[in-house]
Amino acid sequence: MQHVSPLVGRDRELSWFLRRVADTVAGRGHVVLVEGEPGIGKTTLVRAVCSAAAELGAQVFFGAGDELAGALPLVPLLDALAVSDSSADPDRVAIMRLLHGATAHSTADLTAAAGERLIGLVDDACGRGPVVLAIDDLQWADRVTVAVWGRVAKLVPHLRLLLIATIRPGADSDELAVART
Repeated sequence: MQHVSPLVGRDRELSWFLRRVADTVAGRGHVVLVEGEPGIGKTTLVRAVCSAAAELGAQVFFGAGDELAGALPLVPLLDALAVSDSSADPDRVAIMRLLHGATAHSTADLTAAAGERLIGLVDDACGRGPVVLAIDDLQWADRVTVAVWGRVAKLVPHLRLLLIATIRPGADSDELAVART
């Protein structure tokens, strides 16, 4: 039985992405926004890129916005960077403590501080080697996640980072405008 690639008809897009991965491995970062209708294969394409990047030695982090969890701060980035209470990394533990405090006290400053720490984690990872950070369905992420994604996007010229987000057409909001720049 012959194996059929889930990327039928996407050779051109995959080749384009693989050139961006090679650039990132060589030290030149990129920001890519993949916009398209639900079900056209955005996630499959990005996962194939992530798999190829890992094979080339890049650190790969993948998270996703969730329509139902959109109000929870920073969840796609926390998931992508595997930040959890059980993490032994002191920065990750500090992020979780900040977010628990923000939830309990509804303090925007604590959430912003957690966002800054996440930016630091991305920067640290890029210092160790090339990084691919992909967020699927960014349109469903909370405002803080989108803002942090935008801040990281502005740092890409200085990092070995391929920053990817997928969104649906019509996902226009002030928060997502930063993703398009």
